[in-house]
Amino acid sequence: MRLRSSCLLLFAVALISLINVRILFSPSTKFEEIKSPLPVLVLPSVLGPTSRPSRVKSIGVTWGASSLISVHFIPDVETATPFDTLIRALFLAITLPGPYYYFCNDHTYLLPKNLVAYASTLSPSLPIYAGHRLRNPSGIIFNSGAAGYILNLPALKILLACPAPTSTNDAKNPSLWLSRCLSRSSVNALVNPGPEMFHMYSPGRTETSSFDKWAFSFHPSDSLPVSSGSPFKSVISPHSISFHYVSSLEGTLIHNCIEGLTCKIKDEGGRKEDQGGLSFYSNGGGGEDLVLWLRSNL
Repeated sequence: MRLRSSCLLLFAVALISLINVRILFSPSTKFEEIKSPLPVLVLPSVLGPTSRPSRVKSIGVTWGASSLISVHFIPDVETATPFDTLIRALFLAITLPGPYYYFCNDHTYLLPKNLVAYASTLSPSLPIYAGHRLRNPSGIIFNSGAAGYILNLPALKILLACPAPTSTNDAKNPSLWLSRCLSRSSVNALVNPGPEMFHMYSPGRTETSSFDKWAFSFHPSDSLPVSSGSPFKSVISPHSISFHYVSSLEGTLIHNCIEGLTCKIKDEGGRKEDQGGLSFYSNGGGGEDLVLWLRSNL
């Protein structure tokens, strides 16, 4: 039986659906200390599938080795749609100690300490959907799966009570399904006050504001990425949580820099996808200044 059919059957069981709840958030709010390692669900990236084993290995010995988080890799099943893969992650998440869960893919570089510190400011009882906000051409606001996003247990329960998508487009773009499902219960992508913490590109591109037209066109007016020429310290949070398009060697080099070892992040740009453990989407400088600044704020 296909995974989707199994999911629909499980949707019918008594998973609680929370409705008409609005998110209340204050950056000064501090809830209970997170005592269990925060579950991180790592989905397979749609880019560079042949390089996934090296990225997974790199994660395991860098940020994935942190005692603050527990890392769970979602299998890359050839016949599964992106929606099927997300559903696998959601059903796994709800079996893990919460109340917060972070979803990303294997091209994401994570700073666990900052993730846990930020999650501790979020409500465990009101549904939360927090990350890097985007807007598609139809006006749907959703969080970038590349930068990763946080869901809590109440949000998970809403999602697991939602019907599966009926359109091929939603099956291919599960972030849109996820956002629509939550919005029906008045749960929208959280607007984080202050500079951006979840980043869609590598430290090199983020530091130099080297974003493409896609990045600008997919941002809501109140959530623009770094403006070209802006000093990065004024527009990037010193407590940044994640970066994307980081492949295996880059992840190791960033980790070494964060850990106070050598800090030379090689980034040549213009290469084939994941060639030599370096991401095709990197651009020019390696972002050492940004990473060193983040290290000083850990």
